[in-house]
Amino acid sequence: MTKLDDLYAKLPTINCKGLCHDACGVILCSKAEKDAIAEHTGHRVKTIPDVVAPIHKNHVMLRPTEDLSCSYLKKQRCSIYPVRPMICRLYGVADGMQCPHGCVPSRLVTKQEAHDLVEAAAEIK
Repeated sequence: MTKLDDLYAKLPTINCKGLCHDACGVILCSKAEKDAIAEHTGHRVKTIPDVVAPIHKNHVMLRPTEDLSCSYLKKQRCSIYPVRPMICRLYGVADGMQCPHGCVPSRLVTKQEAHDLVEAAAEIK
């Protein structure tokens, strides 16, 4: 189990209906998450240049498609689901990011917890 897996294990569970693909847009991820995506796909991960992106030196923005949806969204499903970034994992389980389709998490992550989890992912080398 990796450090990212350990961090992801802190998130509550949610019985997802798979209807949230409209929320898959420009995605912030840590460099460690970018590396996990590259390893999973076997391809270099395209990002938006740093002048647009980082809120933290170890964050990058994944380059979206022309319609600004996530480039890993294929046929309304996440093609990198096992290695999706923290921000994607927080959707539906974090305060302010609740699912509009009625999926309910085992508990709601506070805004501070969500912030701390995103920052912790960025600190993983």
